[in-house]
Amino acid sequence: MRLLSLDVAAGALGAGIMVAGFLNQPMHWAWYLILPLAVWTIYTGDHLLDAYRLKENASTPRHQFHYKFITMLSIIALFCVVVCIAMALLFLGKTGFYFGLGMGGLVLIHLALVKLVGERTSPFLVKEFGVALIYTLGIWGLPILEADLAGEGIAMLPMVQFLLLALANLLTFSLFEHDLDEADGQTSFVRALGKPFSLSLIRLVLAAAVGIGAVVLTRYDTKAVMQVEMIIALMAAILAALVFKMRWFAQNERYRAWGDGAFLLPFFYLLMQLL
Repeated sequence: MRLLSLDVAAGALGAGIMVAGFLNQPMHWAWYLILPLAVWTIYTGDHLLDAYRLKENASTPRHQFHYKFITMLSIIALFCVVVCIAMALLFLGKTGFYFGLGMGGLVLIHLALVKLVGERTSPFLVKEFGVALIYTLGIWGLPILEADLAGEGIAMLPMVQFLLLALANLLTFSLFEHDLDEADGQTSFVRALGKPFSLSLIRLVLAAAVGIGAVVLTRYDTKAVMQVEMIIALMAAILAALVFKMRWFAQNERYRAWGDGAFLLPFFYLLMQLL
């Protein structure tokens, strides 16, 4: 599941369910299919580009797997792109379709920048931020637009928290995979600024997410807000554990299982509605 990014796609679906419920914005059933499918396609496309560049020299099991099955996965990914576009046209209306086009353009720009950067490292070439931004906007963007809550604190502040958690997750993975990225010539923020600074930044990002949560709870005290903030706090706690116990989580790629697993916690929002 981790090699194919199925856990990431499932996490996007769980987060989408939580966001739609939290904003009290019912979404068309097609959106719940397009969202994980689009996330899987983007992640797979990114891995396929890396695998094509590295070929047999890839150091990570993920890139080795994608290179081994590059033809089959490319065909599946292309098919998923067609399905997403067709379903958006048929079911999501003008707002959903144009939002999807905008997200697609953002993804292409991100992939093009990553391709141009190549093996160069710079603190201004933050691949992790681009991925976190696309992931967050893809989940939160359309429900916020449909609910007409753009600019409203009750929607935007939790979205910023989610963005910070996604960024912390990706930076943490880059921290654990620093040596592999160096061997494969992968650009990353951690390679550009080093492990000590990156570790401090990850802690700062997580602290900012928790701090925003405290602000949200002082301004909005509804049941839905408290439930979402509880989930976000648990996600932040798991990500914090990764950087405080790095030696243990480095074994057998535990950091990936726990880091991506943290983004499955939004599924508990459904369970909370029954309490």
